[in-house]
Amino acid sequence: MSRWRNMNPHHQQNLEEVIDSLCENLVWAWNYYYVLEGLHEEARVSSAQVDRYPSLMNCLWSAFFDALFIKLYHFIDRTKNVHSFYYLFKLIRRYIPDNKDLLSKISVHESKLHKTTDTILFRI
Repeated sequence: MSRWRNMNPHHQQNLEEVIDSLCENLVWAWNYYYVLEGLHEEARVSSAQVDRYPSLMNCLWSAFFDALFIKLYHFIDRTKNVHSFYYLFKLIRRYIPDNKDLLSKISVHESKLHKTTDTILFRI
């Protein structure tokens, strides 16, 4: 691929691993979201059935919310070498330092991510 032409195979593999990890977290986050949506719909439509097992529903609801937020947190985690957007940006800066247009776009998106993250975490 032309976008990888200036990188050695190790750099390419590192970037692909981070991208794959981000994609996997996104898929799992969507799965957890849709499970929660289904639980909500079932509780709304069949409240008598849900009321029979309140502890089960509370456990499921809490577990899927926790799992969803853990997956979403992976995107904004700033811990060293965690496969987050911040780590992806860091690798791109390191491996493709001569692409000024790409680096400019990364700076813009990183700034937006930083502001949004701080706003969300501040509200929690």
